[in-house]
Amino acid sequence: MVDHPASSIVAGRTAATVAEVCFGAQVALTVYAVGGEVGLPWVQAVAPWIVPPLVVAQGLCWYGLITRNHLGHAIEESLRAVTFAVVGVCFGAAAWHGQGAVAWGALGGTLACAVYVGFMVWIDVPMYVARWREGQHGTDRLGAWDGLVDALHRREVTQDWSVWRPEVPWLTGYFTGAVWLSLVMVWWAATTSVA
Repeated sequence: MVDHPASSIVAGRTAATVAEVCFGAQVALTVYAVGGEVGLPWVQAVAPWIVPPLVVAQGLCWYGLITRNHLGHAIEESLRAVTFAVVGVCFGAAAWHGQGAVAWGALGGTLACAVYVGFMVWIDVPMYVARWREGQHGTDRLGAWDGLVDALHRREVTQDWSVWRPEVPWLTGYFTGAVWLSLVMVWWAATTSVA
């Protein structure tokens, strides 16, 4: 929004990394609790494996950001899609075996995962693959050090809609949907037996 060191790409990405890993941990804890509530030990066994691929995705995001190689982002988003497909299966099984608020909440989790995975597969990943193909000649690619310096200092402040338009779908889901889902998971755990 402003040309200030606090609005550097590195500062924003660092905050996002922490937030996204915490959100992944919140999802994993919810999956574990739901699996225990409905008596599905295999769902509980899957829960600890939710966060590691999301941490790897963070590394790929940083790689894409630093090098300007969008293949990193395409793989990152694919890894997220696969991870949340597994989460959706876990919630689906819990919805099938659960009762009352737990079953309805798990069904909601299943639907949220289905929407997210569909968005990733049909919109987000193809966008990054297209960007990667456009940049295959490598003229704007950077090495690790040059990319880090660039990310620390580059700030292109713009309100030009043509720049923001391709980003609006994921930004909307990221800054609204994910935030509300995080709050819903807290509320759901506090108001049901899932804790």
